[in-house]
Amino acid sequence: MLKMQDDARITITTLPPSVNELYMRDHRLSKKGRSWKRSVATELMVQRGIGKGPFYWSMSVFIPARGVRGDLMNFEKALTDSLCNAGLVPDDRYLVRCMYEFWGGNHISVDVHKDSFTMWSEIKGASKHTERIMRPNYS
Repeated sequence: MLKMQDDARITITTLPPSVNELYMRDHRLSKKGRSWKRSVATELMVQRGIGKGPFYWSMSVFIPARGVRGDLMNFEKALTDSLCNAGLVPDDRYLVRCMYEFWGGNHISVDVHKDSFTMWSEIKGASKHTERIMRPNYS
């Protein structure tokens, strides 16, 4: 297992299916979705993230502009879930800031950052339970 840090850059070489192709009508993962998740899980196993937390975190996602049709945000669910499932970032309920944009690269680049406990606890009105489980993850 790689050592976790406060900031990390994660690279994914294949675009996920859009949210429209990710799930079937009955909300189960589609064949295309399962295939992409398996392939990206292997890719993410060797990368370094910021850890499972729990702690507040933010991310900036850069999607290659070439060959991408449609809605930029259609990729959000598959990407975030894959990063969480790989243990590179905390659960997305602790995600407090997220930015998506197209760029000229040929892969997806995700910059993740451990965010401020004090600022976000106050803004989100964190419960005493949340504060108790998060506090040890901040040094």
